[in-house]
Amino acid sequence: MKKTAIILAIASAGFTMSAQAANPEPFTVQHLVKINKLHSPALSNGGSKIVYAVKKFDAAGESSSDLYIKDLSQVDSEAKQLTSAAGTEHSVAFAADDQSIYFLANRSGSSQLYKMSLTGGEAIQVSDFPLDVPEATCLSQNSMAKCSQMPWM
Repeated sequence: MKKTAIILAIASAGFTMSAQAANPEPFTVQHLVKINKLHSPALSNGGSKIVYAVKKFDAAGESSSDLYIKDLSQVDSEAKQLTSAAGTEHSVAFAADDQSIYFLANRSGSSQLYKMSLTGGEAIQVSDFPLDVPEATCLSQNSMAKCSQMPWM
């Protein structure tokens, strides 16, 4: 599996280099910001699943993030997209039973807390504050106990 990852990384680097060679232009901070990127990884409590966000940019330079899940107990499992709503999703944490996830999303003008069952269905907004829910409030693996005492849990 490591060999496959290394081969894919080298191949994608070669593809990127050939694309840059076709359009020679200095690499700038703006290019760096607009690179699609993985972020907000969260490992399930049992260690068998990982959820992460993928931030993508469209041709107009607008960004959006969606969440994906991968089963780490299956060697050849494919990542499955969990969300596809407009806006950004980030700061994922698994519920204590690993059957659902909590995450922050900006779907209604401010960043709010959502809960999504991993067995299917849509994400449910569980907070409704006039301002953004701060990321550090409860969405880290080490503070889910604190988060579960919040009024919206």
